[in-house]
Amino acid sequence: MLEYIFYLFTLWFKIIVNTFINIHIIWITLPLYLVWFTTEIFQEKKETSYGNAATNGVITAYVGLDWIRQMIMRNVAFSLEKLFIAIITISYGIFVTFEAIKKKPVAKYLGRIKYVNYFQIMFTVLVYSEYTGIAFNLDSMLAILIGFPIIWLITKLLDKYLPDITEEKIEETTKFDIYGGDSYNWSRWGR
Repeated sequence: MLEYIFYLFTLWFKIIVNTFINIHIIWITLPLYLVWFTTEIFQEKKETSYGNAATNGVITAYVGLDWIRQMIMRNVAFSLEKLFIAIITISYGIFVTFEAIKKKPVAKYLGRIKYVNYFQIMFTVLVYSEYTGIAFNLDSMLAILIGFPIIWLITKLLDKYLPDITEEKIEETTKFDIYGGDSYNWSRWGR
C-alpha cells in the first residue's frame, strides 16, 4: 500500500515536470500557469469575485472544448476517457459561469483560479498522452487528486506570506472629478 502511494506521488511529480519541459504541451500549459499566478497574486489573493469566477468558468469550458477539437482534428488520439473528461470539464466551466452570473456563493469556491487551472493543466498532460508518455488511466487520475492538496497548501502559504501588492493608495491630488469640481486642474490641458 505504501509503495502504491509513493508510486502515485512520483507519477504526480512526473506529470508536473512534464507541464514545464514537454515541447508539445508547454505552449498550452505555460499560459495557464502565467494566468494562474498573475490572477492569484493580483485578483484572487483573498477571494474570488463573481466576475473572476465567471471568467474562470468560461476559460475552463473553452479548454475542454479545445481538447475535443484536438481529438476531432486527430492531433491527439481519441478515447472515450478523454472525451468524458472533456465533457465534464466543459460542463463544470458552464456551471461555474452560470452560478457566477446568478451570484451564487458556490461560484466563488468552484471558480477559484487555483482549482480550475490546476485541473486544466494536469488533464492536458493526460489528453496529450501520446506526446507526454503518461497514460490516461486510474493511476494518473489518482495521482492528480493526491497532488491537489499539496498545490492547495502551497498557494495558501503564498497568499499568506507574499505581500499584498493589490492595495492601491490613491492620493487626494490625483482624483478626477467628472462633475467639474476643483479636484482636477484643467488648465494644464488648455481649458
